[in-house]
Amino acid sequence: MPIREHFGSVVRSTRKKLNITQEELASLAGINQSHMGAIERGTKSAGLTTVARISEALGCSPAQLLDYPPSKNANGQVMQVNKESSNPVGQNFDDETDLKEINTQ
Repeated sequence: MPIREHFGSVVRSTRKKLNITQEELASLAGINQSHMGAIERGTKSAGLTTVARISEALGCSPAQLLDYPPSKNANGQVMQVNKESSNPVGQNFDDETDLKEINTQ
């Protein structure tokens, strides 16, 4: 399940446990009701500010709403991020000094 669908289903189930309507949640979070519906259906993504507003309205942390299971390969093993490939400049940083040097270039 894509993360936006997972997020939407967690928002919906949390909202229902609190016995509040989608309209009430949208109002509490300060967002449009149609956008809230699209978020819950997983058809629209929520930005960080919206995630924070929704979590505050639901009385939980953003981390609780974003608790997403790790990706697994075809054998069911949890996939690890290759640190070298996730680095946009393709360098490994041994300490904060290296990072500062790159950031000032």
